[in-house]
Formats: sequence, C-alpha cells, structure tokens
Amino acid sequence: MPFRVRTSRAAAADLVSVRRWLRQPGAGERAAHRLAQINRALRDLRHTPLMWPDGEHEGTRSRSVAGHRIVYTVIDDEGAGTVDVLRVFGPGQNWDSL
Repeated sequence: MPFRVRTSRAAAADLVSVRRWLRQPGAGERAAHRLAQINRALRDLRHTPLMWPDGEHEGTRSRSVAGHRIVYTVIDDEGAGTVDVLRVFGPGQNWDSL
C-alpha cells in the first residue's frame, strides 16, 4: 500500500522558490529536466520512502535529486504510513535551518 505524502509549509515554500527559479525566463531545457526530476522524486516517495538513507537530523531521511535535497520523515503505522516532507533545499543552502 502506498504511503501518504504530506508537505510542510516550509517545504511548500521551498518548492515555490525552486519552481520559480527553474522556470525563470532563459532557464532552458536542463532546468525543466531538473524540475521534472524533483517532482518525480516527490511522487516516488509514496512507494519507496525507506530506500533513502537517514538524514543529518535525528528521525529524518534525505534524498538527493538534481542538486536538491528532500528532507523528510516516515511514520509507518502498520501499512498506513505517512511521509512528511519537511524541507526541499537547493544547492548551497544551509540545511541546519531544519
């Protein structure tokens, strides 16, 4: 059974910034491809959240994709699990703000 994916307010704001940056005029094909990779990685968390390693903060996991890092937690309630996406950090961003 797929996990339910929830996005925190901070992660939603991160994604707005990422999308704005990668969709700006002149960003090109590579930026569009990166955005597609990030969106696919978020969708894939429904099926494979435990595939990615533990994060730098206790209780978190971290998936790196297209130069960005998706930080999340997994709550497994016997088949009715939930993935909480906490933040989506871009290249060079400080992850300590989690």
